[in-house]
Amino acid sequence: MTSSGSVNTHSSASSGIAGIGHHSGKAIKWMGLQTLKGFRVIEIIRRRWVIERLVKEMGKLDADGWEQWLVKKERKVRRTAEDLLELSLYVCYL
Repeated sequence: MTSSGSVNTHSSASSGIAGIGHHSGKAIKWMGLQTLKGFRVIEIIRRRWVIERLVKEMGKLDADGWEQWLVKKERKVRRTAEDLLELSLYVCYL
């Protein structure tokens, strides 16, 4: 009973049959997951491109330029190492 004395007749019981809300919710969730998969692929391609570019830069360095280059690109090198580890874990769990 509510405080005004009337009986609450709202029921949350289900008929057991999935309705339009259930099906449309499933469809929206599926579309969202497919969209996220597409973004994941784009992000992996971008990371691989950045890694390849950094490796090419490293290949152009002479023996005397390494130390100065590493100091200048320390954050990029660290991020690249993290990306390589993350991408290798992703490949392991496919």
